[in-house]
Amino acid sequence: MFGCWAFLMSDAILFRLLFATYMAMVGSTANGPGPKNLFELNIACVQTLLLLASSFTFEMASLALKHRHDRNQLLGWLGVTLVLTIVFLGFELHDLGGMADQGGVPSRSGFLSAFSALVPLYGAHVAAGSLFLIAIAM
Repeated sequence: MFGCWAFLMSDAILFRLLFATYMAMVGSTANGPGPKNLFELNIACVQTLLLLASSFTFEMASLALKHRHDRNQLLGWLGVTLVLTIVFLGFELHDLGGMADQGGVPSRSGFLSAFSALVPLYGAHVAAGSLFLIAIAM
């Protein structure tokens, strides 16, 4: 249990540091594309809702396991969670490809470098969680 909490705390520290770096660099565009040029607020909102929904469905899976010991319900909620995370990852890959097409590559500016450290790492984090869901379900 201690190892799990230590991992969660190190994960939280890592993402807080990357987010702080991103916030410090958000104005450092070096006359390149910035957030207003690269991000669509509607798509970011959809991605946020997908992640919030996947957190909810994962908690429902946890409750199915902890309180009901219902394997079918557990697998159902894990399946919904997996679908939500895969859809999120699809949106993220689409966004990153679109950014690259518009010149939004890490070497362009401090802002894009910070963004490219934060967002793909978070995507990898979600992808690893998705693989973990598959491992749990087997």
